[in-house]
Amino acid sequence: WDLTAHSYLDVVSEWPENERRLADTAETVLAAATWCGATPPGGSTGELVAYDPEHLENACGKWVLYEGVPVGSINQPLARAGALGIVVTDLRQGNCNPDATRWMNNQGTWGWYYLKGEPRLPIFVISSRRALALKASLDRSEKVVLHGVMNTRHYDGKVYTVTALLPGESKEEFGLFAHMYEPFLSDDASGVAACIEIGRMVKASGIRLRKSLRVLFSMEHYGFAEYLAQRPHQLKAAINLDTLATPMYRELGFPMHWRLSPLCMPFFGDLLLEELLREVMPDLRWSPG
Repeated sequence: WDLTAHSYLDVVSEWPENERRLADTAETVLAAATWCGATPPGGSTGELVAYDPEHLENACGKWVLYEGVPVGSINQPLARAGALGIVVTDLRQGNCNPDATRWMNNQGTWGWYYLKGEPRLPIFVISSRRALALKASLDRSEKVVLHGVMNTRHYDGKVYTVTALLPGESKEEFGLFAHMYEPFLSDDASGVAACIEIGRMVKASGIRLRKSLRVLFSMEHYGFAEYLAQRPHQLKAAINLDTLATPMYRELGFPMHWRLSPLCMPFFGDLLLEELLREVMPDLRWSPG
């Protein structure tokens, strides 16, 4: 998937002149939702309506205003109903920063990515301040007309998986996973860097490993799944180093949350992590689950 050229969304009906542009990839590339579809070359013009799952027929030939991540259960019915595209925002993030544009993915029917053959609508991401102005206008039954130009493409290609092994006394492997191909420090360049540094430190220390250490970099979810299903390996346990440097706790006060290993496959590292957090960061809010 690529964003191939400048893309934007404007209000073309009556609207304050200096506020007509709602989304602009020249302002932030996040204005174009990752993986989304394209408009026709000249763009699409139509009325804006609020998302109404009970009356999807009203979305035909129109732009749809939606609050939240437009997952497959949202975008696929709207595509089949003939919507021009979706305009989305995150009002929760807006409570902290009303002019921020949130990165949104996770648009597939079963996860992050579209499945082969699924229709793709153009999806513009706008700030909560702009979304609330649109919502207020719709609540007053005012007609809002938008013109959007989304220049994207999706195509067959290759996604590469990178792996390395520090051999131990046993061929059984413990894994360090981190995903590539996403654009942020915390999602997940910091995880890739951490895996590399852990491997470097272990090798430099001269420690003789009892288990082999496998490092795996790939596309999130599907890349890892393909490797585990199709490639021979001796992995017995792994940790996914995702979102190590997230600002969510500092900026929004969200507690750290991690998924414990299932009871049928307990992992002593869960207990060590809890002990480490209590000792090193006693004031940190966290929640295992």
